[in-house]
Amino acid sequence: MGVGMRARESVTCSRILGSLQIQASNNHCFNWQIMAFSQADAIFCTGQLKTSSVDLFQLERSSMLPLVFTSTPLGILFYILYGAWLFSELIGATLIPRLLYGARRGERRDRGSFLLNIVTLFLAISIDFVIAIKEGATLPAFLYYIGIILMAGGLVLRQWAIAVLGRFFTLTVKVQSDHTLVESGPYRLLRHPSYTGLLLVILGIPFALQTLPGVIVNLIIFGVAFGYRIYLEEKVLRSKLGERYIEYSKRTKRLIPYLL
Repeated sequence: MGVGMRARESVTCSRILGSLQIQASNNHCFNWQIMAFSQADAIFCTGQLKTSSVDLFQLERSSMLPLVFTSTPLGILFYILYGAWLFSELIGATLIPRLLYGARRGERRDRGSFLLNIVTLFLAISIDFVIAIKEGATLPAFLYYIGIILMAGGLVLRQWAIAVLGRFFTLTVKVQSDHTLVESGPYRLLRHPSYTGLLLVILGIPFALQTLPGVIVNLIIFGVAFGYRIYLEEKVLRSKLGERYIEYSKRTKRLIPYLL
C-alpha cells in the first residue's frame, strides 16, 4: 500500500513539474492543466515543488508576462526596433535635415505644439510600460507580431515622408518665405503622412507589449496632442498657400487614406 502511494505521488509530481516546465519554455498563457490536480497532490511534492493556492495564482500572473519582457529573440527584436525608431528620430528627423538644409528660417507659429508632442509621446510610452509591468499581458500573444509590423511600417513611412518633404520639413510649425505645396510620394494621399507613421509606431508599442489599456491611452493622447498640431499646421498652410492648399485638402485625407 505504501509503495502504491509513493508511486502515485511520484507520478503526480512528475506531471505537475512537467506541466510547469512546458509552461516555462513557452512563456504563454497559464497552463490550467495544473489546476486539475488537488492541493493535496501539490503538497505531496514537498521537496520538489512547494506550492499552494496563492503560489499557483502567482505562477499564473508570472506566466502572463508580455513577450517583450522575456529573454527570447522576440523580446530582443522589440527593443532593437524600439531603439531603431528612437535613432531614426534623432538622425532622420533632426540631424540629417539640419546638415542638408541648415537652420531654416521662417515665421514660427508653433504655439507650444512641439513641446506638447514630445512630452505626451513619451508619457504615453511610459504609461504603456508601467501598465504592462503591473498588469501583465492583457492581449493574446499573436498581437505582439501585429505590434512589431506596425512599428516597422510606421518607422519606414515617417522617414519616407520626411525625405519627400525635404527642406520644408521642420520639427516646429514654421512657414518659409518660399514655401510650396508637396504632393508627391505619400503626400498624394495624405496631408500628414509623417504623423501617420508616428501613429503606427505609437499603436505598435502597446500591441507589442500586449496591453489593451495602453492602446486606448495612446489613441487618446495621440488624438489630443497631434490633433492640436495638425490644426495649427493646416491653419498656417491655408493662410500661406491659399486656394491651392484648400483644393489639395479636398482630395486628400489627414492620416488614413480615404478615411480620416
